[in-house]
Amino acid sequence: LRVAQVLEATSGVDPSRIAYNYAAAPPPEAAHKALEYTRRAAAQAMRLHAFEDAVRHGRFARSQLQSVGRIDPSVALAIDLDLGAAETAAGDYDGARDTFGRAAGIARAAGDPQSLARAAIGFEGASWRPGWPGEMSVSLLEEALALTPDDADRERARLLASLTRALIFSGAVQPANDRSDAAIAAARRSGDDATLADALTCGLSARWVPERLGTRLAAAQEAMLICQRIDDHERWLRAAPWRLFDLLELGDHETFAAEHAVVIRRADESRQPFWIYTAASCGPALALMRGDLAASERAAGELLALGERQAGLDARGVHATQMFAIRREQGRLRELAPLVRHFLATTPEASVWRPGLALVLAEIGLVDDARRELDRLDGDDFATVPRDGMWVASIAHLAEVAAALGDQPRCDRMAALLRPYQHRNLLAGTAVACLGAGSRLLGMLATVARRWDDAEGAFEHALVMNARQGAWLWLAHTQAAYAAMLAARGGPDDAARARRLCADARVIAGSRGLARVETLVDALLASHGPLG
Repeated sequence: LRVAQVLEATSGVDPSRIAYNYAAAPPPEAAHKALEYTRRAAAQAMRLHAFEDAVRHGRFARSQLQSVGRIDPSVALAIDLDLGAAETAAGDYDGARDTFGRAAGIARAAGDPQSLARAAIGFEGASWRPGWPGEMSVSLLEEALALTPDDADRERARLLASLTRALIFSGAVQPANDRSDAAIAAARRSGDDATLADALTCGLSARWVPERLGTRLAAAQEAMLICQRIDDHERWLRAAPWRLFDLLELGDHETFAAEHAVVIRRADESRQPFWIYTAASCGPALALMRGDLAASERAAGELLALGERQAGLDARGVHATQMFAIRREQGRLRELAPLVRHFLATTPEASVWRPGLALVLAEIGLVDDARRELDRLDGDDFATVPRDGMWVASIAHLAEVAAALGDQPRCDRMAALLRPYQHRNLLAGTAVACLGAGSRLLGMLATVARRWDDAEGAFEHALVMNARQGAWLWLAHTQAAYAAMLAARGGPDDAARARRLCADARVIAGSRGLARVETLVDALLASHGPLG
């Protein structure tokens, strides 16, 4: 006890040293001191971005409550709210949800609506980062919102912002849009910059709604400018990556590259595993677009290592999607067919992988099996395909299957679904993978329908867009698909143009080891001869 008292009187001593010395002292008053200094140590660790230390101190403070005697609910609640924030920052999302859930229970029992709101917002924050469904968050947030006065604009705006995102992660996009509008309106009335930044950011994760791309870009930019003005780097990081993903979809390569460098730097400065992982998440897709398959595989491995340090994050699912894309371009999809079949047979939530299986089956020549998978997924304009971040990539894969099977009715329906992306890149998830210009795929679908002018216009756009952004892999694929269309059309100059496109595709494929492109060109030449 004397050692603890001496340490307390000494300026500049780490609060945790004082805390743990008091914790070892027997008198009851020492427990109160231990609790006080442990909380100080946790707060200091958060300021220093030492998040794992903050979690350790917060959990120790929680354990000390039993030593204090009578547990003050307000103290227990404050400790849990701080601990949940530390666990979220450290990447322990399971722990954070448990902690915030416990805090919500204490706040509910104590009749403390403000703390219930903080717990609900914290619970949602620990849920969306690993991409978990938002139903539990919706329930907590709506409970807190019902207890918040109608004229409390700042508090309601923050709850509505979190509720917006929770609804998005529950698949309820239209209700989410309504809550987003209400959150922004309340935040503007409140006059609080940080709250407005939260409200502007809340709807950015609904990225499979193409008609709101402009709205998302404007909201993210306004939020980022606000955060720069108030010097809030944490909130800036909540908006900037979403803007990056939208810029990548838009194909604005120069702006994307400039902003990506800033996001990487600020994510590293934050020392938060989630933001570091998010900033690195574009790496595999960017390398794949360039046609550098080896670099893409290295980046995917590095991203997996970052993701596996965060409990609850589906890093392996992301890695599997990236390796699927890489192996496909290496001409190695046949290796994956048994693994995908086994996964579908043993995993209840396998529907998200079925478009990939259909694509594997089509590419390795199992046409009847591929058609059965397409039939299985075709219901009410492919409504069985979940409307989430993977929807665009899933529809793109199924469109390639329909084109490979020459299924014109389905190709026409797929074209209608993909037409909003005709001048954009097709992304899997945020930026898990990029399939290049959507117009390439629309050109392939138009070719099946023998709508030659539509196909030619789409391919010409895809050539320009993919070349402009340095997407050499997808440029080569566009050249090969365009050549196939010209060979099928058989116009006066089509054979010569097809030869040039094949030669250009071969140059790109040969310099980068793109086996799939070479196979496509070889198959085209084998079926159409020397093209005149």
